[in-house]
Amino acid sequence: MKARMADAKTVAVQAISTALFTNNSLLPNASQVINGLQQSYDDGTNVNSYGGISRTASPFWKSTLISGAGAVLTRSIQLSYLVQCTALNGGEAPDFVVMSPSDWTTLMQDFLALERFNQTPQSRFGKDDSVNAGFRGLMLGDTPYFLDPFCPKGTEFLINTKYFAAYVSEDAPFAFSGFFSAIPNLQVANIGVVIIAMQTVCAKPISGMQVTGITGGAF
Repeated sequence: MKARMADAKTVAVQAISTALFTNNSLLPNASQVINGLQQSYDDGTNVNSYGGISRTASPFWKSTLISGAGAVLTRSIQLSYLVQCTALNGGEAPDFVVMSPSDWTTLMQDFLALERFNQTPQSRFGKDDSVNAGFRGLMLGDTPYFLDPFCPKGTEFLINTKYFAAYVSEDAPFAFSGFFSAIPNLQVANIGVVIIAMQTVCAKPISGMQVTGITGGAF
């Protein structure tokens, strides 16, 4: 029983994470799926209507979309994206950037080239000491860069959490329906479902940015 409940949680998390990095407006059941980051941060090229508002009729509802970016996994180019996003948002910088593990690893290699280890004349490494190379998180312009296994390779998102959030209904916050007999379906079993009613909302699309077509990922 415990294993099955844990599996249900894992499936729910994977479904939500996958939906977060997908343009769900193209799905036939779009009303039953959360709005993905691709919908929030678009300039009308792929997602013209967001939250029921047309980006053609209301240009202020557009975000910034950079497509066909190419080899941009360097500190200097990424910093230019941060500055561009900050300028378009009236001086407010994004809180963080998320990209795929492949692209994040390539960007980290640009940092590794500048690593330096200092030793004083009186110091030495013992058998229990280790030299730590690399980083668990990248900081560029005081903005952290995170990796997410669900973020598609070749795409990154610059996000300002002041204007982007996920709202969960109190009526179904991962609510469990309870177990019901499956005998009417000719199965000797009890089944139950986990229900969540939620939606992602971006109140100011220009506060973020989407960069696509990134090349040169490590794997």
